[in-house]
Amino acid sequence: MVETMTTSTELATLNRFRSEIENIQTIDQALNTTNQLDILKYALKKAGHSHRLQNEAAALKLRAEYQAGTLIDQLIPEKSHPGSPTYEDYNIHRETGRRLRNLSRINKDELEQYIANSYARNDEITRAAALRLRNNTQKKVVNQIHFVAPSVTEEVAQNITDGVTEALFEFTSAAITSALQWMTEARRERQALIWAKYWGINDDGTQGDRWTFARIALLVPNAQGQLTTREYIEQQYYRADSAIIRRCYRDALLTLAAIANGDK
Repeated sequence: MVETMTTSTELATLNRFRSEIENIQTIDQALNTTNQLDILKYALKKAGHSHRLQNEAAALKLRAEYQAGTLIDQLIPEKSHPGSPTYEDYNIHRETGRRLRNLSRINKDELEQYIANSYARNDEITRAAALRLRNNTQKKVVNQIHFVAPSVTEEVAQNITDGVTEALFEFTSAAITSALQWMTEARRERQALIWAKYWGINDDGTQGDRWTFARIALLVPNAQGQLTTREYIEQQYYRADSAIIRRCYRDALLTLAAIANGDK
């Protein structure tokens, strides 16, 4: 088949879509851009344009889908509850929404590397192939979590105290360190890691940036070694939080008892 020569019109259209993708702010915008790029890709194929040009449209479509999935993950809970946004509110089929959500959980650098590799190999760029990146990552994830409880700083303790509503006591760096060590000794490393990442505790115990549940889900596998969901991470966090608070209360009471007995 003779390829049609690419003109400035096609290139301008692709550049326009690149600009649109960079400025996507809503789910509707992302889905509309995705649909338009699907039509463009089909039109380029029917007109006999090069595989490379068709792939450029496919890559832009994939990036728009990634944006859609990211917004879906932020705005639509996986498990709906009264009053929460749903797929139906955005006219999204549930299975399509699930696939877009999973696409957004691929590391963006890995997605761009997949696109670059597809160009190099002259492979067709598709969402299905990109989703296999996540499946392959799941297979490579090691089941065991290796978390060494750090000695946290007073800055960490102060930030956590500020984040606790109606706290009946103040966290101390010693109490948090002791609680994290206790969790790791109790073979609850996964929960300890999730809790530490949520509060932005670095490996050396200093204060870093706090992680969202969605970001932690990309890092921490479940007990079967599979990548997890934001809901799973949130559940594990609250279990850890409850256990750590109880442990800190226990240590505080023991300290007060020791003081009362004149041991300190």
